[in-house]
Amino acid sequence: MASQREANEYQYLSVLVQQLEIGVLSFDEKKRIHLANKALKQLLGKEELITLNSIKKISSTLYDSILQLESGQSELLKVTIHGKEFQLSIKASIFKLRGIKFTLVSIHDIHTELDNNEMLAWQKLIRVLTHEIMNSVAPITSLSATLNHIVSQSRESGNELSQAQLQSLQEGLDAIQHRSGGLMTFTEAYRSLTRVPLPHIKPVEGQLYFQRIASLFKPTLAQSNIQFHMELPKEAFTLHIDPDLMEQALINLLKNAKEAVEADTGIIRLVVKRSSPLEEKSGSFQISIMDNGGGIPEEIKENIFIPFYTTKSSGSGVGLSLVKQIVQAHKGEIGFSVDGSKGTTEFRIKLAGRALS
Repeated sequence: MASQREANEYQYLSVLVQQLEIGVLSFDEKKRIHLANKALKQLLGKEELITLNSIKKISSTLYDSILQLESGQSELLKVTIHGKEFQLSIKASIFKLRGIKFTLVSIHDIHTELDNNEMLAWQKLIRVLTHEIMNSVAPITSLSATLNHIVSQSRESGNELSQAQLQSLQEGLDAIQHRSGGLMTFTEAYRSLTRVPLPHIKPVEGQLYFQRIASLFKPTLAQSNIQFHMELPKEAFTLHIDPDLMEQALINLLKNAKEAVEADTGIIRLVVKRSSPLEEKSGSFQISIMDNGGGIPEEIKENIFIPFYTTKSSGSGVGLSLVKQIVQAHKGEIGFSVDGSKGTTEFRIKLAGRALS
């Protein structure tokens, strides 16, 4: 009775293994093959597999890898079988059955999956580029319109530009120049890489840096009557950052804050302060961006930094994940908190300061 049950179980498992789309191979210490399923035979183009030497004649590379694999170990390798190149993932397990040691090997052709993933990666990369370009072009366009309006008013009135207007023009053009240059650098890096480039850390004068960011965004916020407040340390301070990459991160956070708040009642604050009074000489800073846009729904909190996760119909889901990558590349930290009672959200970036330089 027990023998019949074992036979039935063996038959069941044999049928199950034969149906697997992954190649399965089992051999003993004398290199005799006890099991080779249909998927493996199709991969190797051979119906009869008696010993491992049968595989050696087809691909010595695959043969050597199978013998060298230890239990629980996996390996990726390229092999050529009957003139066709394959990208294989192989994994081995060793077990004993009735005192005999067997090696069980799974062999999976991942070439097609890699091709599909490569196409998906290109599609996502295009979405990233489009998203980041639009993030920078939109405020540049708005600021350009504001500067053009200043010049047009002066022409219509026949009066020369006032000192205040000239200063506004200079600040606006400076912001456009830096953002355009930063966008060009960023786009060039993304054209050749599928990840955020390593930051080129250098000392940056903090007051001018954040004033430029404010000049870039104030016109956009003013169109919707959104209040913008910025608080900086009173004394001069220096950030050790990649200015273009960090500006890209701050632009994403400010844009998210703008989209979260309501016109006419929206308030956005950008606050820069030392992480701790005890760290005054270390150059460690915390950058906070706060808004009163109602907070982040509980059900999406744990997903907001996941690449390409978005709840917006027109969003690409790269903004916050990109911010996190840039901050981490600076060896910094990013986090957020939500005050449900006040409907406020605060994103905090902590930078380690001189340790980066």
